[in-house]
Amino acid sequence: MLAPPAFLCVTTGHPEDILGAVLCVAAVLLAQRGSVQAAGFMLGLALINKSWAIIAAPLVFAVMPADRRLRGFGTAVVVTAAGDGPRTRHPHDGLGWKRYRDRQLNRARQLNRGASSRAHSCCGSSGATPGSRAKATSS
Repeated sequence: MLAPPAFLCVTTGHPEDILGAVLCVAAVLLAQRGSVQAAGFMLGLALINKSWAIIAAPLVFAVMPADRRLRGFGTAVVVTAAGDGPRTRHPHDGLGWKRYRDRQLNRARQLNRGASSRAHSCCGSSGATPGSRAKATSS
């Protein structure tokens, strides 16, 4: 059984939103208990997961003990930079995911072209027999 917000996240294709919300709540609770480094770590993970987690940052730092806020902030910054740093350094490429995705798409296109050309030569929809297809494409 899922609560209505969780059900909405799962059915709309964004289950990672649930993780982001849980990490934000964990950061607030840990900050309230005085565990500032753990709270900063959780907030950093939430920011890596979803950028909207920044809305929890003021609350996390507000409930943190005032004398240890800098340590919690530093932990959140280090964790976020370590996780998001490679993505932000090359915003158009990320960690090479764009090149990887493009290679996968090109492979899929090549496979589809090969499958469609085999289908046309087998069923004769192009008017050519398998032996005459090679002659027709070479000219």
